[in-house]
Amino acid sequence: MNPVIASAAFGFFKAIAAQKLGIKDPHPPDLKDDVLLAPLFEEFQYRVLPFLAGVPEVGATAVPFAMIHRDRRAPAIVNSLRMLDATTGGLLYEAAYREYGAFGAFMAHALHNLGAHLPSLPAFKTRKPKWRR
Repeated sequence: MNPVIASAAFGFFKAIAAQKLGIKDPHPPDLKDDVLLAPLFEEFQYRVLPFLAGVPEVGATAVPFAMIHRDRRAPAIVNSLRMLDATTGGLLYEAAYREYGAFGAFMAHALHNLGAHLPSLPAFKTRKPKWRR
């Protein structure tokens, strides 16, 4: 399994499922921050630095990464789902780091975030066919 491709697919299908369930992202997509800057900063902090200190156990970088995605204002179930999502993503980004290095982890994270934003972008939206209106 390629963790970079799996991460991109995970983000895309997660967004499609959220859209079908009527779950809206509380903040509008900011591609520069979400796809470039946040993955760059977070992968340096949560993958590169721990690996520079030594090779951590499998999954050791995913839990701290999930903790920063907690939202104190959100209900417990929402936080549980956010942390489950971030832990799964963190495991995929860590696998990409172990296989491809820092650039692989960054690409996995950036493509996940891009995939998560694709369904909400105006160019992706399509009109319903006439027979479904």
